[in-house]
Amino acid sequence: SMPNPSSQILDVGCGRGELCFMLAKQGIPVFGIDYSFASIKLCNELKRLLPPTEQRLVRFEKMDIVKKRIPLSDSSFDIIYFLDVIEHLTET
Repeated sequence: SMPNPSSQILDVGCGRGELCFMLAKQGIPVFGIDYSFASIKLCNELKRLLPPTEQRLVRFEKMDIVKKRIPLSDSSFDIIYFLDVIEHLTET
């Protein structure tokens, strides 16, 4: 399904937050996660440049999906994006 303002969206491996910010501009709430502290720091810095209405729609958190299961219920999200992530996954 296509995202809409009532969708619950998760962006796994959000990087610099481009997808999250694009969705927020469309009025769609989104939760971005990334294993990189630097990425989350940058996302939060860029988030502060958005209008307040868009800032409220996007949140970011450092989370490593390789090291632990995402601590969210199975029904938390309608859409999960997993873009440009697989090539960064390594066995530890």
